[in-house]
Amino acid sequence: MICPKCKSNISDESKFCSNCGTVIVSNNVQETSNSISTKRNSSKIIKLLIAIVLCIALIVSGGCFLYYQIGLSDRVGEFENYVNDGRYSDASAYYSSNENDDAFTKRANRFVKNKYKQAVKDVNDELEIALFNSGLLTDKYISELEQTIKNKVEKAENEYIEKSIVYDDLEAQIGKYKKYKNDKISDLVNDTISKAESLKKSRESFEKGIKSLDEKQYRDALENLSSVIAEDENYSSAQEKIQEIVPLYKQEVMEKTNQNVASNNYYAALSELKSLQKYCSDQDVSDKISDIEKQKSDYDAEQDRIQIQSYKDNQEVEVISQRVWNDGYHITNMKASVTVKNNSDKIAKDVYYSILTFDSNGLPVDVEYSIYMGDKSNDYRCGYKSANVLPGQTYGDGWKVDISDKCQKVKACVIKVTYTDGTTWDNPYFEYWLEDNYASY
Repeated sequence: MICPKCKSNISDESKFCSNCGTVIVSNNVQETSNSISTKRNSSKIIKLLIAIVLCIALIVSGGCFLYYQIGLSDRVGEFENYVNDGRYSDASAYYSSNENDDAFTKRANRFVKNKYKQAVKDVNDELEIALFNSGLLTDKYISELEQTIKNKVEKAENEYIEKSIVYDDLEAQIGKYKKYKNDKISDLVNDTISKAESLKKSRESFEKGIKSLDEKQYRDALENLSSVIAEDENYSSAQEKIQEIVPLYKQEVMEKTNQNVASNNYYAALSELKSLQKYCSDQDVSDKISDIEKQKSDYDAEQDRIQIQSYKDNQEVEVISQRVWNDGYHITNMKASVTVKNNSDKIAKDVYYSILTFDSNGLPVDVEYSIYMGDKSNDYRCGYKSANVLPGQTYGDGWKVDISDKCQKVKACVIKVTYTDGTTWDNPYFEYWLEDNYASY
């Protein structure tokens, strides 16, 4: 065996070189050592190759990730441009085409949400409403907003109730939410504003009622104080004031009623009493109303009678006579004629009148086959054309009209007159005459 260091010959059994003292390893051991060395070198190469492959994979995956991120940023940017330009339908469509990409939807949702929050912060109501109604906010965030807005509305309502703010401030704070396309929010806001309006009117009514009371305008005071609602902090006070006012108002009304009755002004008397009755249900008030209603009915009937008599007594052209006869010899051929008198100072050109027909017992006889039939079955309408009746003169003695052969009696009344100057006169008495006379002679 040769010493690997100094190259001296040594025996195979020696463990040391006598020349240089080097430890001598046997051939078997040396071979084993060489084999281990070779394996170690192979392992290093494999590890190096693996490291190279991993580096390449990292480089490729990193490139793909970077490429995706660039594309994602471009897509999110395009979505944001649609939103910023107010093109919400385009933004919604673009969102739908990318909604399978969680990274895109997450960033898009965050952008819209932040933009809405900024609009609220900047008090940009127009943008705030537009974004809410765009359909781009997520359902989860909408639910959060519903609760947030509910809290704001209730806070504003409580401040108004406590008089920390006035009605206009309340409306300014929550009025914009009425424009939100959300039934839950709009119903809440509408209900709150409606209640606030009622409370506003109630408070105003209380103030007016107190003012009217100070001025002893008892009816106005009662009307206003009765309009104070139970939710109003003034309600109890209003009810107490009403109890104080009713006796004063009753005394005032009773005095006015007596004055109105004395001057035949029954309508005013009843109006005052019925207004009082809304606040005072005393029996003497009800009895007074019944008594005055009867007086009014009697008075009105008398006034109607006087008016009708006035119409009858002041007819411009009137019927002064009417007669009926049989114009046949061997057969029945009943005729009627009507004589009128012109009481006006003008020339009566055309005179239109009604003839009521009756039998011998004074019962109505129907008009048969006549186009001149009036409102009643025995009302025969006819007239004189171009009669030209002078003032104070009569007309009609020589005229006759055919009537039913059953007719034995007639009554007549002028309906309308046309004068030569083109003016007309409609007899105001005619309708009363017809109603009183058509049923029997």
